[in-house]
Amino acid sequence: MWDTYSAFANCYGGVSILGVKEDKDGNWLTTGLKNAAKLKKDFWDTLNNRKKVSIDLLKDGDVEAFSAAGTDDVIMVIWVPSAKRELKPVYINVIGAAGLSKEDKRLHSTAEHAGSGVPNIFNVWEDEGWEEPVITECFDPDRTSLTLKFVKKQAIKTGQNRKEIRLYLQKCETAKTSDIAELLGLSMARTRAILSEMDDVETLGTNRTNRTRRYRLREKGE
Repeated sequence: MWDTYSAFANCYGGVSILGVKEDKDGNWLTTGLKNAAKLKKDFWDTLNNRKKVSIDLLKDGDVEAFSAAGTDDVIMVIWVPSAKRELKPVYINVIGAAGLSKEDKRLHSTAEHAGSGVPNIFNVWEDEGWEEPVITECFDPDRTSLTLKFVKKQAIKTGQNRKEIRLYLQKCETAKTSDIAELLGLSMARTRAILSEMDDVETLGTNRTNRTRRYRLREKGE
C-alpha cells in the first residue's frame, strides 16, 4: 500500500483500491476487510506518522470507504495526487537524519535539490532562442528526464513556413511572392529568402527580377 502511495506521489498520481482482488476468471471479489471507521483511522494515523511516510498529500475527500452489496465487507478507495516538484521525492519508512549514513545523507540532499536549477535552464534556452526544453516523468524505474535541444526557434519556424508554402502551391499551383508573404505574415525579403532555399520550388518565366514573378512546385523528375 505505502509503496504504491510513494510511487503515485512521485509520478502522475493514481487511485488505489483496497479490499478487492481479481480471480483467475477475471471476476472481482472482496477480500474481507471489515470496520470502515477503524480502517480509515489506521490509515490516517499511519499517513501522519513521519517515520512511515515523509509527507501527507491527501485531503479528507481523497479517502472513501464503501460497503460491498449484500455483505459487511469494506472497499477503500484512495486518490493519491502527484506531489509538487518541491515536495519530491515522497518516501516511506523514514529513519531520520541521525540514522542515515554519509552516503544516504548525500543522496537525500541530492534528491531534495534535484530540479532546483531547471528554471535557470529554461531561462537560458529562452535567452538563446533555442527550442524549449522538454520535461518527461515516468516510472519503472522512477525518473524525470530533461531533453535539451540546441535548435534555434527560427529554424523550427522556417520548417513550418516551408510546409505551408508547399501546401499553398499544391492548392493554387502558382503564386506571387506577395501572396506567399501575406500567407506567412513575413516580409517580402524574408519570403524570397525562404523560397530560394527550397529545392522543390521554382520560379516561372525568364525575368527573375520582376516583382510579379510567380512560383510553383517542381514536377517530380524535373
